[in-house]
Amino acid sequence: MAIETPRELFVYELGLTRNLERMGDHMLSDVAHTADNRDLVRILHEEEESRYRQAANIDACLAAVGLSPLDQRAAVVEGLRERFFNFVGMDPSPAIRDLYVIGTALRFTNLVISAYRELLDLAVLAAAHECRQPLQANLSHKEQYVEKLNWCRRELAENLAATV
Repeated sequence: MAIETPRELFVYELGLTRNLERMGDHMLSDVAHTADNRDLVRILHEEEESRYRQAANIDACLAAVGLSPLDQRAAVVEGLRERFFNFVGMDPSPAIRDLYVIGTALRFTNLVISAYRELLDLAVLAAAHECRQPLQANLSHKEQYVEKLNWCRRELAENLAATV
């Protein structure tokens, strides 16, 4: 299928973002199970619960443009997952592993934030006005999640520095 219009590009990127989110959900769930710090576990758990709402926002947008999600793999997610579990295989201390959990979650979330920003721009070009609010809601949520992860990383780093 040739992609020749902003709307076609929007629909294509929307489907890819849905798959990125879906695969990322599975990867982050696996990563979260290795976390030790209570604040980090809470933040990761809260995000896991909200991902259903975020997926529903994308699905609603896909339905509004008359499409179902594409079934494509997201190699970047597979790479992040492999990188994470290779690191865990080196048997890091719990505190260092928790820092790496945060780094992995941040890498993925910042990628998704970029995808949402692009989708919002494309939604304007594609006149997909019905998609702007759910996509903006997802973007805002991801940005708040990054703030929580950064707070947790600072707390963990300070505690780790105090023990050295």
